[in-house]
Amino acid sequence: MVEYKKTLKLPKTNFPMQARLTQREPELLKKWQKENVFEKAIKLRADNEFFLLHDGPPYANGDIHLGTAFNKILKDMINKYYMIKGKYTPYVPGWDCHGLPIEFQALKTLGKNKKEFTVTDIRKMCQEHALKFIDRQRKQFIRLGVFGYWDKPYITMDPKYEAMQIRIFWEMYKKGYIYKGLKPVFWCPSCETALAEAEVEYYDTISPSIFVKFPVFDGRGVLERGDMILIWTTTPWTLISNKGLAVKPDSLYDLIQFQNERILVAKERLKALEGILSTYKVIKTVRGEDLEGIIASNPLFPEKKSIVVTAVFVSMEDGSGIVHVAPGHGPEDYIVGVQKNLEVESLLNDQGVFTKEAQRFEGLFVHDASKAVIEDLERNGLLLFKSEVEHSYPHCWRCKGKLIYRATEQWFASVDAFREEALRATREVRWIPESGLERMSAMISNRADWCISRQRSWGLPIPAFYCEECNVTIVNDETINKVCDMFSKEGSDSWFKKDASQILGDYKCPSCGGKYFRKETDIMDVWFDSGSSHACVLKQREELRWPADMYLEGTDQHRGWFQSSLLTSTAVFGKAPYRSVLTHGFIVDEEGYKMSKSRGNVIAPLEVIEKSGADILRIWVASSDYTGDVAISGRILEQQSDTYRKLRNTIRYMLSLLNDFNPKDSMPPDRWLILDRYIYSEFNDLIQEIDQYFYNYQFYKMLYKVKSFMTIDLSAFYLDVLKDRLYAGFDSERKSAQTVIYRMLKDLLIILCPIISFTSEEAWEYLREIDNTLPESVFFASYPDVLKNLEGVERPVDFDVLLEIRDETKKVLEEARKDKLIGSSLEAHVNIFPKNEKLKDTLLKYKDILPEILIVSQVTIDKMSNSKFSFENDDFGIEVFHAKGEKCERCWQYQESVATSELKICDRCRRVLDELSN
Repeated sequence: MVEYKKTLKLPKTNFPMQARLTQREPELLKKWQKENVFEKAIKLRADNEFFLLHDGPPYANGDIHLGTAFNKILKDMINKYYMIKGKYTPYVPGWDCHGLPIEFQALKTLGKNKKEFTVTDIRKMCQEHALKFIDRQRKQFIRLGVFGYWDKPYITMDPKYEAMQIRIFWEMYKKGYIYKGLKPVFWCPSCETALAEAEVEYYDTISPSIFVKFPVFDGRGVLERGDMILIWTTTPWTLISNKGLAVKPDSLYDLIQFQNERILVAKERLKALEGILSTYKVIKTVRGEDLEGIIASNPLFPEKKSIVVTAVFVSMEDGSGIVHVAPGHGPEDYIVGVQKNLEVESLLNDQGVFTKEAQRFEGLFVHDASKAVIEDLERNGLLLFKSEVEHSYPHCWRCKGKLIYRATEQWFASVDAFREEALRATREVRWIPESGLERMSAMISNRADWCISRQRSWGLPIPAFYCEECNVTIVNDETINKVCDMFSKEGSDSWFKKDASQILGDYKCPSCGGKYFRKETDIMDVWFDSGSSHACVLKQREELRWPADMYLEGTDQHRGWFQSSLLTSTAVFGKAPYRSVLTHGFIVDEEGYKMSKSRGNVIAPLEVIEKSGADILRIWVASSDYTGDVAISGRILEQQSDTYRKLRNTIRYMLSLLNDFNPKDSMPPDRWLILDRYIYSEFNDLIQEIDQYFYNYQFYKMLYKVKSFMTIDLSAFYLDVLKDRLYAGFDSERKSAQTVIYRMLKDLLIILCPIISFTSEEAWEYLREIDNTLPESVFFASYPDVLKNLEGVERPVDFDVLLEIRDETKKVLEEARKDKLIGSSLEAHVNIFPKNEKLKDTLLKYKDILPEILIVSQVTIDKMSNSKFSFENDDFGIEVFHAKGEKCERCWQYQESVATSELKICDRCRRVLDELSN
């Protein structure tokens, strides 16, 4: 008996079913590194249009976490998309190296002996720590499959970077945008340094809530001596530095008789205070502006006076409608203090402890002092009411301790001076999502001056000198050039190793001619470091350009890197350093909680890679709608693994169908069979659709569409119905299908390479065994050209109705199978009854391919009869019968011609065998 199986052209490929990503991915990384795939891919497009994504530098401390992994993969997908679209995409990764976390790690290592070490010793340890984690994170990012110039990244502690950053400082300084002044800033007593707004985190906390009476000393004819002015505060310790009482100028204030005292309260607040002021009588009503100039006594220090002033910021939403003013401990207090000539005083040292000027409160830590203040007020009968309130309170981003406002001498960037320019620049940027524009505009509109100085060791020094004789601040072209030259050659450590005379040489004070100087001891805010990267990197490297096409970071960077970059850029260059800004949400667990060790919900990206492979992590990123927070869990990762398996299985099956295919023998489109023309037309519709999703960075929509096409249109339909033609059909029929499968697979691997980079490259290697004219790497290939693809391809019309008929037929076949009328669908004969002429014409046009599409042996187009297994709607009816004839031993179809064949095969198979023998 003939072994017909040997005459079938069955699928065959060495592309493994088991991905073994944890083994295969490192092998591909070695290949990419050995063959310089990224550099070659970049060089291929060197003369083409730019797409420059500027990397927001992660902090060089600790291993990468899911947030940094998500961010880098998202950047990589965008870069690779533009790469295959033919753009020049030089990607330079960066690292942020200065700052408190690294300095504290160094001090922690030094332990109790830290006082024995010099600033340069500490800085050396910080530098070593940063370099260690740059190297560690670099390897981790590479393991994710991220392409970039990993051998020449930018780092903010690089001498040339530091020198350029000083130039940015100088450009802002000489325009009058940078100044030094005494102002209240966020201060961390634990870290002993000032903080910028971007370094502040807000958490709910419980604070004392007290109503305090200020005795009137001089009522200026409006109030009487001994009357009380009522204020409310949640920071009792600030009363120690009280200098004034603010009222709203256009509001009304009532002097009321309460018990045996006369108390001044805003009229609008009396109803809200009924729980405290239960029964009272209004004595008189005055306007806020008429109260200005009244003098009260500080309730803690009767000898110190508190002046009543008017201020528009006074709120009628809470408290008494009168605000106690401590200009040294609040930005609004400071502004009104300057306007009204109130003293700016802060009696706290760097550790947040009150100094001797605070008298009996000396030695108390700031938050402990609140308790002592309340006790003092109670003792003296000046506390009207006390309770507690839960409210949002500023905390340090690093140590999580409570912050205070403290007036100190600091360096500031005057945002007011270029605010309108920054707002204009903001409007010229493409924000993704669009809500980013409103958010950034609001932040720029409302932000205070930027405190750019820090009182630490590990950072870039502020390049200022002070004359020892006249105390003038010296920052000018000559001194800046000396500092920049020194930094570019020796790095910023030289500032701490040399005294002023060694840096300045034979220099004289421009004000008094003095020869002796001291250096500034403050360093720059790390946000000034990273916020200068557009100038220090993009404007300095020949392979890059300014401005960047895109900045891409988490949504918290609206107040961080996006903003600091925008401010330095508009201040110096008059425009934004980026054309577009894309933001993504935070990584959370399935229940919406942020990752935290205390919750036990932390998933480390390296663990995912070691267990499942980087491509699984990349699919997770691509499948996420990052416009909100992004969820991850073991279950979600398993879902992504399932998606990956479906994609891989389809790729593998397509490769297996090409095992004997030579692209040189490709069939021209005008000879393709109808079904092949249909699926290829659909595929090119998909290419156009996902190109739009790519352009809008909607990877989750793109991935969903590709997955649906590969699993439904290909695996469940096209490749399924092709089996008979590919395994048992004529050579020309097979070549028609193989030509289309080859074209689609090639394009699918190119489309998917930004997402599943490793698997696309792996499959590309196997495709190159079929076609060695393909580029050596999938990343050297170009995004599919739909117009070129469809040249000569005539799209079948009215084809979709056949798919509708197919879906309904499958249901009827299943009923027949359950009733044991048939086993395989090839045992079936299907009759279709069209109920309109248009459908009838369509069915007659496609009559020859209907058995193939339905995967049955016979199809007739006729009126309905009396089959037990049927379906009807308004357009058509379907009936299923057992097929006529006998089963072909080769293709398993039922045909009447088998009965007359000695070989027990159908007429089609006999002719195919004749073709094979010839």
